[in-house]
Amino acid sequence: MGFFGNDTLVAAGGSTTETTTPTSAGTNCAAPPFGKPHYDPDVLLVMYGEGKFTLTNYNRVKAGTLSIEDLGLTAADLARLRCQDEVGGAASSYDAHHDPLLPPTITDVVSGVTVIFESGHHPTDKAHRIRISSANPLSLAAGAVIAKIHFSDLYEDDGGYVSPIVQISNEMASGPEFRAVNTTYGWYELVCVNGISFPALQVVSAVTTPTRR
Repeated sequence: MGFFGNDTLVAAGGSTTETTTPTSAGTNCAAPPFGKPHYDPDVLLVMYGEGKFTLTNYNRVKAGTLSIEDLGLTAADLARLRCQDEVGGAASSYDAHHDPLLPPTITDVVSGVTVIFESGHHPTDKAHRIRISSANPLSLAAGAVIAKIHFSDLYEDDGGYVSPIVQISNEMASGPEFRAVNTTYGWYELVCVNGISFPALQVVSAVTTPTRR
């Protein structure tokens, strides 16, 4: 999904200026024009799905006409969205967990259910969207494990393995609650807290936050 293009902006007085596709601010980061903070476009999409801001503001951020700092987010949500190369002012090194060329994988899918990454985005360990569906009538009990999601790389800190925090949100209105459980440095299990009946399409978003030892 391309968030920026070669667009013509109308400046004051009716003149036009040409904007170009911004260069990467770091792995999987978007660098808006005019010096606005860099952000992770996958997390932006996830947070829009969570209802953190309107579609209008989502499109304005993509177009580079609105700063993420003007979305009215909490400090915690802004930290999720802002690229790590700007947190604390230090440049970030390569992080495989942010690399769209190294997506997570899905295994151990419950029988009768299809679980895939949602189309239209590039899943990373840090942020991914999962489509859950079944073509046939099917009911799963509360707490049922839907699938296991494996990170592309193991989470480590200070020479040892750590378990990240995975936040799950259901993007479908009035849909059941999903949660990440048994999270380790290499994977987590996706469970349906309330139980679910198919056929019913569910799309959930996941944002992974590293932890320290």
